[in-house]
Amino acid sequence: MVVPSPSLSEKQLRRAALRQARREFVATLSPGMRLQASADLSQVLRPLLEKATVVGGYHTVGSEIDPAPALHLAEQLGATIALPAFAGHGEPMLFRTGPADGIGPYAIAQSSGTRSGLTCCLSPSSPSTESAIAWAREAATMTARCRRFGRRVQD
Repeated sequence: MVVPSPSLSEKQLRRAALRQARREFVATLSPGMRLQASADLSQVLRPLLEKATVVGGYHTVGSEIDPAPALHLAEQLGATIALPAFAGHGEPMLFRTGPADGIGPYAIAQSSGTRSGLTCCLSPSSPSTESAIAWAREAATMTARCRRFGRRVQD
């Protein structure tokens, strides 16, 4: 059975509501709890990061879970780190290696380094309406994306 996708406006409304739920949940966390969640995420991802050669990540915006500890761990394990980069609004996202050296058109830190393919990508996802579950789902989504990128490279 094929389930039709929601209309774009429905999808946009859902995403907006989910982002609001995430913001409200994260507002209840102390800075220490946020740091601990990010550190825990890096350990959950460790088995995947050990196999990765190029890990794409981002600098946190707002209420997103911070992948910085996971990126740091990946780098310690020998992976090259790549950040998203946009040439302009409406342009495709690329990943470039190297440290953040500028702010892109979407107000996120980006690198102007060498364009790179990825074996693992750490990126936020839209959370569920259950805010406490949302961050766990983000972590699970990051894990799944690492696995998917890893399989794609191996195939």
